[in-house]
Amino acid sequence: MKRKILFIYPEPMLGGSTTSLISLLRSIDYNNYEIDLVFYKNTGEYFEDLPKQVNVLPEVSIFTNSLFSKCKKILYFVVSGVFIKALFTELFYKKKLGLNSQIMSQFHSKQSRKIEKKYDVAIGYLELWADYYTLEKVLAHKKIIWIHIDYLKTGFIPSLDYKRFKKADKIVCVSESCLLNFNKVFPKLAHKVVVLENILSPDYLKQKAVEVIDVESDIENYNGVKLVTVCRITIHTKGLDRSIAAAKKLKEEGYNFRWFIIGNGEDYTLLEDMIQKENLTDTVILMGEKKNPYPFILKCDVYVMASRREGKPMAVTEAQILGLPIIITNYSSAKEQVINGEDGIIVDNVDEGIYEGIKKFLDNPTLSQQYKEKLLKRQLINEASIEDFYSIMD
Repeated sequence: MKRKILFIYPEPMLGGSTTSLISLLRSIDYNNYEIDLVFYKNTGEYFEDLPKQVNVLPEVSIFTNSLFSKCKKILYFVVSGVFIKALFTELFYKKKLGLNSQIMSQFHSKQSRKIEKKYDVAIGYLELWADYYTLEKVLAHKKIIWIHIDYLKTGFIPSLDYKRFKKADKIVCVSESCLLNFNKVFPKLAHKVVVLENILSPDYLKQKAVEVIDVESDIENYNGVKLVTVCRITIHTKGLDRSIAAAKKLKEEGYNFRWFIIGNGEDYTLLEDMIQKENLTDTVILMGEKKNPYPFILKCDVYVMASRREGKPMAVTEAQILGLPIIITNYSSAKEQVINGEDGIIVDNVDEGIYEGIKKFLDNPTLSQQYKEKLLKRQLINEASIEDFYSIMD
């Protein structure tokens, strides 16, 4: 009899965790597993990339019901004290005005529609809502949650998560460094935590990279050095303010390059304004979200990630598989991804770091080819991790 597995995920959005989820679902043996997948919101353009064997359930968003139900939930949010708690928690712990993401995700989890079917295994495949919903609203014999981030460095409040995380049978971290830091925060949960690296199929990636698309002339026709970054546009976390500062300084020093940024997010307009303010519209090119960013990456020379914190970003490995040397900041798992000075550069995780790393590339044109040759010799395939995935479900 096939084992019944439910995956829980917010929405099929641009990002490494979505790529990882799709790669994992494409690797599963459907002769032995029956897979359901539920999103908070069934939006986005990635449904056609899901294996046809996956059964996508109706979304469970709190806003899918009648107008009366929506108004009732909004009223409950205000009068129940959740709004005040989220506001003052953010002010007290983070000293900024806003609504705390953990409390808001917990509210959405509690109010989301419950799935009545019972599963052998339920898998929350992303921190916050997906993990909370898995632990609180799903009927399953075994519950597994994924942590794609370095929890120690996220600014999350451990006391808001501990009671929920205790309910998990397994907690998956995507790198050794993320596991070590998670265990520093939650030492009493260490016996539940395992490492399972994101599964990524090079064949699938290379196939997507050669799809015929309408490539913007800015990439197609530009003959200078082409830098590329693919990320969610959140300026502070992804270090995009550093990127703008580095680009401005390099341009003022007369270097010939263009920096293509692919992605969307809540800070997109703010980043656009920053680029215009610094007179960089001819140097830093915002390309927006691309369902298939790989043909664009393939036409560039160097992949740059200026993040202040990361878990183990898929985008770096994807760029490596496509043959791009990497410039990254020294986030938790950086040394697990890049061999510094051999196939890329790991720079200090400070504002000047990215500037110095790019400058080194621009001053030494032969580095790119040297690093590409090293990349071709590296084993970047981790499809064998599917066996580790099966083992954690036993």
